[in-house]
Amino acid sequence: MRRLRILLFALCLLPTLAAAAETAPQVGQMAPGFKLQDQNGHWKSLAQYRGEKDRRGDAASRSG
Repeated sequence: MRRLRILLFALCLLPTLAAAAETAPQVGQMAPGFKLQDQNGHWKSLAQYRGEKDRRGDAASRSG
């Protein structure tokens, strides 16, 4: 019975994974646009940061 459940779950999941793989950006392509809300409730979009350099600077590479 357990194997049957796993098989049915896998069969239901396969079309979803295949669709996600087809729509996922490839390496070297631009990321798709999206908006997220920050911890202060302000909306930020990826387009706002287009053309900017890494905002973390070199501190991340120097730490630990």
